[in-house]
Amino acid sequence: MFIGDWDAENRYQVQSAVEYMHSVIGWRAFDGVEVRIIYEAHEDKCQYSGLVYNDSIVFYVCKGRVIPYHLIYHEFGHIYRNRYATEYVPPAWQPIEATVDDDNWGSVPALLHPCDEAGEQFADAFANYMSENLPDDDWLSAIFADNMFLVRDKAGRRAASLPRTQAQRCGLSGPSIQPHAGLPYLPR
Repeated sequence: MFIGDWDAENRYQVQSAVEYMHSVIGWRAFDGVEVRIIYEAHEDKCQYSGLVYNDSIVFYVCKGRVIPYHLIYHEFGHIYRNRYATEYVPPAWQPIEATVDDDNWGSVPALLHPCDEAGEQFADAFANYMSENLPDDDWLSAIFADNMFLVRDKAGRRAASLPRTQAQRCGLSGPSIQPHAGLPYLPR
């Protein structure tokens, strides 16, 4: 998962965030993701950002600072959408609070990329879901449940499935469930 030289605090931050996301989602959705970090020297103002390319994330942060959890959630939200919900466009939503608390930064904006682009909307919603700042999360919970039962790769081949007992515990009823069943789609 980790590529390059990472300091212990940032490595722990990302690793614990990924484990938390896996526990919330209910399955290991992010196995195989490569994560890099680039330390930047900002003399006037320390900032953070992230960039996703295919199954890789690059985090940019000032040397000596720790990546905010909310940014980690946002960038992994892009990975989730790219892997499992590419055509899904989230409904209109607003976060409960305009900022979310962060142990290392005080607070960070709830909307890291407020725009009309579906990928950014999904990533912001995903981050706010993980930060418990999404008022109506039924639609995102449904995506997790649908993908948890049967995950297919881009070619449509079976990539992974859960034992029936785990699927039943999640309230799913059987093999007829397909990823994103009953969710609205918009054409690309």
